[in-house]
Amino acid sequence: MMEQKKVKKKRILKIISSLLIFIILFVFLIVIQSAKWFLDKFEGLDISVAIYQIMSPLKGTSTTVLWEYCCACIFPALFISIFLLSLYRCYDAVTDKLYFNLRIQVYHYLTHSSKDYFLYIGKKFKRISKIVILSVLVVVLVATLWTSAVQVKLPDYIRHISSASELIETYYVDPDKISISFPEKKRNLILIYMESMENTFASKESGGGEIVNYIPELTQLAEESVNFSNTDMLGGAYGVDGAGWTIAALLAYQTGVTYKLPVETLADYQKFLPGIKGMGEILAENGYQNYYMCGSDTTFGGRRNFFEQHGNYTIYDLLTAKEEGFIPGDYNVFWGMEDAKLYEYAKIHLEDIAASGQPFNLNILTVDTHFPEGYLCELCGDEYDEQYANVVACASRQVYEFVEWAKEQEWYADTTIVIVGDHLSMNMEFFDNIGDFDRRIYNCFYNVPEDLKTNQTKNREFNTTDLFPTILASIGVSISGEKLGLGTNLFSGESTLQEEVGASELNRELNIYSDFYFDEFVLDKN
Repeated sequence: MMEQKKVKKKRILKIISSLLIFIILFVFLIVIQSAKWFLDKFEGLDISVAIYQIMSPLKGTSTTVLWEYCCACIFPALFISIFLLSLYRCYDAVTDKLYFNLRIQVYHYLTHSSKDYFLYIGKKFKRISKIVILSVLVVVLVATLWTSAVQVKLPDYIRHISSASELIETYYVDPDKISISFPEKKRNLILIYMESMENTFASKESGGGEIVNYIPELTQLAEESVNFSNTDMLGGAYGVDGAGWTIAALLAYQTGVTYKLPVETLADYQKFLPGIKGMGEILAENGYQNYYMCGSDTTFGGRRNFFEQHGNYTIYDLLTAKEEGFIPGDYNVFWGMEDAKLYEYAKIHLEDIAASGQPFNLNILTVDTHFPEGYLCELCGDEYDEQYANVVACASRQVYEFVEWAKEQEWYADTTIVIVGDHLSMNMEFFDNIGDFDRRIYNCFYNVPEDLKTNQTKNREFNTTDLFPTILASIGVSISGEKLGLGTNLFSGESTLQEEVGASELNRELNIYSDFYFDEFVLDKN
């Protein structure tokens, strides 16, 4: 009986130890694989993007992105963990049953006698060999993990969040503390955020980084209107850290600050920066009706809470499109609903929105050009070898056709259309041949007021936070001091914060933790 208990106890301990080894292996490998995947797919992107995505709820995430991550990270980590654990247990089983007895005869030349020595495997040998194997494995894993952490700049990230910066406290301009005035006849605003759209997709002759122009229609729209540029050709906004993914980019455009929520609060979206005031509140206070429209579930990334809490936006998304019968209840492609349907959905609702007689602010977020390869819809051609190129070209045509449609509507004369990329594209493989081209985020201000000064549009250094006051100015709003949030109205010609302190210094400071940001925006201590 005692012997059976010992055997049972030994078996249980072996199962527990196997489980612990598997968990440790899997965690190490999933982190290492994730770091490798991040470096391959998001080269040059801030690690805060990855941390944000990890901490975000998965609801609304494209199954394509999730499947690619599973194939690149989770499945390999799982299989390798099982394989290594199996090898370890096979070694354990073999040494338990292996009998090794080697006779070595040593001849002593002085005494002319010989003596036998026996080398055999015992419990001590098995115990030491297992410790050595596990130690080597741990050292290899830890070394690889540290190398990966350095490559994704995790030590820098930790150092930044453990420091403190006064940049936001020094330069932030609170909308409630300055004068903001609207024209007597208020203009409507249609703000189109194009997923991952940047000037790089244009040809070198136009100001882009490619041999061919994948976005001729967007290039034309920029030439026909106002395009703020870092050069004297087609250019755009600098991809500042903390605004390199969708919700962070939307935050920069809407409030003039970057995303700096502490890691421990990322998954808590009940109150989305309650202490900050953005474009939505400013417009709502001045009689505007706010609308946000996208083809996915707005819940993803905290977008629903942000737009509902900052301007009381009416939401039109994948869920409402199904509820209204615009698409079938089981419809789902890519992130939910492709852009071709999104634009048609927008046209339908614009009829009712414009008919209300109140000034409106409609924000539209596209998705077809999302990482990794975009969504190839039925409108896309096959003129290029790469799917992503065809998707980008299709996106350019679609937004152009939407603008052409808008120009035929009665409300167009009193409507400014702003087209911007939300952030730089994360499809790094697509840009392998552009060399050291300075990639910038696309912008276009179409049908702005005739009396708006537009002589300070080229050779500017700016980022997406500057578009906050600039978008308001594009509908005729006057801003005392020409600054809001951390942004500067680009129509004014006033120096931007980036022009004053430099892009690298601005990035460095924005990466550092800010007591002011946390106290004023997150905790809302005012």
